[in-house]
Amino acid sequence: DVKKARATFVALLAAEGADPAATLRASRALLDIYDPAREGAAVAEALERIVRLEPDDDLRQETAERLAAIYEGSDALRPKAIGAWEALLETRGRRRALEALIPLYEQAGRTVELARALDGLAALVDGPGHARELLLRAAQVYGEAGDTVAAASTYRALVQRFGATRELLDLWMPLLEAGKQWDDLATALAEHARLVPPAERPGVYNRLGQLALARLRNVTLAVDSFRRCLELAPDDKAARSALE
Repeated sequence: DVKKARATFVALLAAEGADPAATLRASRALLDIYDPAREGAAVAEALERIVRLEPDDDLRQETAERLAAIYEGSDALRPKAIGAWEALLETRGRRRALEALIPLYEQAGRTVELARALDGLAALVDGPGHARELLLRAAQVYGEAGDTVAAASTYRALVQRFGATRELLDLWMPLLEAGKQWDDLATALAEHARLVPPAERPGVYNRLGQLALARLRNVTLAVDSFRRCLELAPDDKAARSALE
């Protein structure tokens, strides 16, 4: 008797302190009873319980994807799809979940979560080009969210993983200066001097020397930087004055 079975399962779910294993079995059974066309909300509730209680990663992923598809099919319910995908972040379905969460976070204006998802996906994708693109976007989104520390850290990861470019350094250095991360700024300036045209190098070395003196108290680095500046621009008064 389907009607009687349905009532039994629903009563079990409503019982206080119901056993999780019994709840999981009842939720699975109700999925076979509910009519998705007429009882979409009840189907979604059953799927939510299964996602929460299912110990098997593959079954949980399959259920979460089914639940997310229901929510994403409705403008009103779309924000709830986030919870369905987030349930998979610590499973083998992490990559698929992150790929689905990125547009959902973007639509919801959840910039910090968006940046973290981009950052997390960068560690999982194939191909350095795609990973670099994701990390660069993550750094930009962190900056937009006002998390300059996370933004600077992500630019550092980009430089360490893919090498320094003028584009990256120009984006990274203002954050380092604002965050008073002087050691990293000195490293970035040394790389910048290597990448800029010869005509711009004296100014970069001068700036590095001033940083070494004023912030790092590193006389050796300061002297080396000012000497490099003077080798390229013998008439540079600031560098010569600093050395004297």
